[in-house]
Amino acid sequence: MLARRPGRPAARRGATMVETAVILAVLFLILFGIVNGAVAVFRYQQCAHAAREGSRWAAVHNTEYAFDTGNPPCTAATVRDNAVLPQAVGMHPTNVGCAVAWNASNRPYRVEIVNNQDVFRQNTVSVTVSYTWNAGVVFGPLTVSSTSVSPVLY
Repeated sequence: MLARRPGRPAARRGATMVETAVILAVLFLILFGIVNGAVAVFRYQQCAHAAREGSRWAAVHNTEYAFDTGNPPCTAATVRDNAVLPQAVGMHPTNVGCAVAWNASNRPYRVEIVNNQDVFRQNTVSVTVSYTWNAGVVFGPLTVSSTSVSPVLY
């Protein structure tokens, strides 16, 4: 039997292991949260880029484009298939949402009568891309979305 020296506390067997387990659990939870947050920011950037590309593509594939080339003008489905989904690398296509809206029509300009005069107004197209991402057991599904508005040009 070992004699205890005066002024020295009794040995606490396993205390270091328990404290390490608690600290490592908290550390890994924080690291997991940081990594998930970084991936969420990346997914948002992907949605923003896809929305910009979609609005750009929809802005130039309008009715004048159709008249000049003989191809049909763009629709919401063609914007999603030709502009948004190619930018959604690593995203599951069924979780990518795409909404396309023109403020007046798919033509570059519209004519409004103001004070008995014809005034040309430029039309715009708005593309909203959303993505529902499963962030794991801890955070659950997260939805990120971005909207881009472009003037309709050709």
